[in-house]
Amino acid sequence: MTDDPKIKLSFCLFEAGSALNKVKCEESVEKRNNSFIFGKRKAYISIDSSRKVHVIADFRKTKQCWEDSKIGWATFPIFNNEGEINYGQWKLPLNCYPINFEYSPQNGTTSDYNKFIFFRIYPNYTLNTEQLVTITLDDSSLMFFSTFKEVKKTQNDVEQPKVVQPAIVDILPDVGKKNTVNIKKKSTLVKQEVPKTIEKSIVSDKKDSQKLDDLNQTKKDAVKQFPIGFQFVEINNLKLVDNPTIILRVKLSEGDSAKSLFETKPCEPGVIENQYGWEFNFYIETFVEKSGRKAVLEIVVDYILNCRRVLASGQFEIFKYHFKEPFDINDGNQSISFDGEIIGKPTLLLKIYKPKFGRPVPKKFVPKLIVPSCPEEAYFYKPVESSNETDNELSSINISIDAGRFLPDNSTASRISGSFYNVRTKSFSKKIQIATKIDLDTSVYNPEFKFSVTITNQQVPPFSILVLELQTIDILTKEIVRVGYSYFTLFFQDERIPQASLSYNMGLFQLPVYYEPLKKEISLTKSARVPCTTVLVRVTSSEVEASPYSSKVYQTYEYEKPQESDLNLYYFVYAQKKSFSVRDRLLAMGNLPKSATQTEEGLLAWTSKLFEATNEIPRSIDLAFICKYDATYGFKVSIDKAESLEWKGFTIAVISFSTSPFKRGAPLKSKNQNDILYTKITNLNSEYKNPEFDDGYFGWTACPIFHPQKYVRMGKFKLPLFEGDMDVETLSQYSSFEDSWGEEGELTLTNTFSSITIRVVDGRRDGEITKESMVSNYFLGTAFNKFKRAGYSNLVKSLIPRKTSKEEYVENVYTQFLEYTNLPIIP
Repeated sequence: MTDDPKIKLSFCLFEAGSALNKVKCEESVEKRNNSFIFGKRKAYISIDSSRKVHVIADFRKTKQCWEDSKIGWATFPIFNNEGEINYGQWKLPLNCYPINFEYSPQNGTTSDYNKFIFFRIYPNYTLNTEQLVTITLDDSSLMFFSTFKEVKKTQNDVEQPKVVQPAIVDILPDVGKKNTVNIKKKSTLVKQEVPKTIEKSIVSDKKDSQKLDDLNQTKKDAVKQFPIGFQFVEINNLKLVDNPTIILRVKLSEGDSAKSLFETKPCEPGVIENQYGWEFNFYIETFVEKSGRKAVLEIVVDYILNCRRVLASGQFEIFKYHFKEPFDINDGNQSISFDGEIIGKPTLLLKIYKPKFGRPVPKKFVPKLIVPSCPEEAYFYKPVESSNETDNELSSINISIDAGRFLPDNSTASRISGSFYNVRTKSFSKKIQIATKIDLDTSVYNPEFKFSVTITNQQVPPFSILVLELQTIDILTKEIVRVGYSYFTLFFQDERIPQASLSYNMGLFQLPVYYEPLKKEISLTKSARVPCTTVLVRVTSSEVEASPYSSKVYQTYEYEKPQESDLNLYYFVYAQKKSFSVRDRLLAMGNLPKSATQTEEGLLAWTSKLFEATNEIPRSIDLAFICKYDATYGFKVSIDKAESLEWKGFTIAVISFSTSPFKRGAPLKSKNQNDILYTKITNLNSEYKNPEFDDGYFGWTACPIFHPQKYVRMGKFKLPLFEGDMDVETLSQYSSFEDSWGEEGELTLTNTFSSITIRVVDGRRDGEITKESMVSNYFLGTAFNKFKRAGYSNLVKSLIPRKTSKEEYVENVYTQFLEYTNLPIIP
């Protein structure tokens, strides 16, 4: 490119002339033979393939002024016309300035063929070290020049990636017909003229012309194509350290009617240890023959954070030599070995077949019986429909409560208490009571309980559910608060075996923690969970010595796996929760009794006494303290409804956001109109004295309602409405909202005691609080009982005049509203 020792690259994604991300500048990290290499890679997520997104890369010399530093720029669309990612390694010419930020393939660009950029684009789960075929978007004559130029190789030379030109794909022997159309479409993305000097050099090269004629002759001989089918059976000796989702990713050579990369459906664990399998067939209509053609197989796992990882890879020959025909499909059973000693050198049983003879009868794979900790749709008060007695082979079992995971930030010393609930008698058993002890040396957010109890058949009836309650001392209030509940079914029945007896549900389980106790009409799948928090439980035979805590994997099955909202939080929860001991956290509260601060025995005695003295049902923990506020994700507010309004008419709610709301004045007097939002979807079927708004959440990057500890004050709140303008001086005197509107407060409530209901959530947790959620807090002061819903009134749609449509009426209302308030139109 240039003699400058370093090149600076500015990289950005654009759509319709607008940047989708911040411009990233980086310098070359390596120089080879006058080529500059930029080694950094970045994953871009949540970009839909239907969007017209393209890359713009600007290359400049370092240590020079802006005008003299110009080298060239390049651009490329991320997705093709079929909505698929433009997968591969691309060779693009650098274009002359100025940069066209609204680039489209039809615009065309001016090129300088002495400068090129090579870059790779691949799905996020693809290995970074994968060798990709280089594709160019230049004119075909230029492609001949780069394809057939003679290079003397030595034994030490590394084989370079093969260069494939889309414009001449019809003369390549190893490329099929169907993909030819797609690749040709790519060749039209940048249509540029080639300098005449280059054309002359190509025409004069007789060796290149001869090779071109040879390739055309090879194409005329017509290659043979086969239909082929793959049947995947099972994977043996696959030793995993977790319970992730397992798939096989198969990569075939380019040029077939099917995609060159496909994935199987997830495997299931088998009855044999370290065995996984499934019944999966994949059919390809036309498969081009070629000697030595191989398929690459990769075992891919998908962990709870939705992060894919390739554990091992293997390959097999697709074709075999036959004495009657040059090539034939290597049909039959295949046993493929994978590399990777850490996972036990697994082997795959695979069958390759010819579809013209029909699909082979699949080998019956027997999956392992997966028993969740508690039935998914089993109601808490629904009795077990079984009269069978338990299997008496085991007279007793051990139940171990090992640890908790990812407790909220305001936790200190925690404990788990519980007992067995009989779903027939609807009562708790008093024979066995569970109560873990306090360990001052354990971690606050990941405490170890190390509790174990032995039970027998006579102690617990077969229709019992173990109910565990997780409690902690709130560091802010110094009170016992309830984190949540976990449930475990001690017995299960194998539905695959008729008249099977009940058996102990033995194993290692990671139980989710539910925020509220279950009710009769609420199942486990519909109950709100404490985000990310879990409890680890083991059920083992008392006749065999149990393995130590954390020596094996605690399984998470089916609906018990983290919810989508949890997946967005795990990274922040893991990064923010530092390793504090319970002792340090308790002493950090301050104002403890003198006996608790002098000796460790005194601190332990004070903590234990606090738990034992709690006779009343503790209040639930504030879920805002799951993780601290992150301005990158912001917060969301939803204005849901109003009640007991004085007026009759169409109602619009105006929302004003500011870093200092009490000092700015009334919302409509704000000088910064970007801080003002308003509802746009009033439910016309709601009453005009009790209107409902269906706008959903509003998003912003700063919020006036924070806890002092920098957490979003999450919840569904009911707030009063006041008469007149906002009294800034009065509001600024109060430290809390409730002080300002008590019966003796200085603010004037409306005559009908009107109120509004809003929701406030962290931007990462908008799925936790819905319109159907219960109101979690009433900021109504001492006049709480006076805020009641107004009696029935006419619907909002009754305000629409005759011969006027709903759309026209709403549009007229908002037009008048915007003229009156001088607010901008929000699309």
